[in-house]
Amino acid sequence: DLGNAPGDRLALSGRHIGVISGHRDYDSGATCDDGRTEVATIAPIAERVEQRLQRAGATVEVLGEYDPRLNGYAADVLISIHADSCIERSGFKVARWADSAMPAVEDRLVTCLSDGYAAATGLLFDFNTITDNMTQYHAFRRAATQTAGAIIEVGYLGGDWALIGEQPAKVADGIVDGLVCFFQPEGQ
Repeated sequence: DLGNAPGDRLALSGRHIGVISGHRDYDSGATCDDGRTEVATIAPIAERVEQRLQRAGATVEVLGEYDPRLNGYAADVLISIHADSCIERSGFKVARWADSAMPAVEDRLVTCLSDGYAAATGLLFDFNTITDNMTQYHAFRRAATQTAGAIIEVGYLGGDWALIGEQPAKVADGIVDGLVCFFQPEGQ
């Protein structure tokens, strides 16, 4: 279902949002023994995020992992979407740049994404597996300092495949619901 929740247009119309489709135009990312890859799993999720955001009136750019447009990238939000390894574990995680120029804003983005994603997908936040690759994510250094950024690992290619590989619309809805939360005035 590519329908929009009623609050989407109010929260998202006129927003400029960058979406990094993890590993796109770079490499395969995590690769499982059966041939499943992170890059191929994330592509339809990023596409559905883009579609729902555009229907709500946002300007959206889907970017590659090392897209040249990331240099000085200015937007309301830059979100990078990834999947975790092929192990039989379950959970998602969201993080911001450790050296954030606006930690309170980006902490709110992380909280909104976490809450929206958990509610839409039923997955639990896997806090103990947040890595330096997330908190020191290369794109955060390259984007403009006023661009709020977060990286989400939507689940494990192993333990969460039934969700992330087979229900990309549900995964995308969780991400967009988090962005709707972030752009709503606080207290609503």
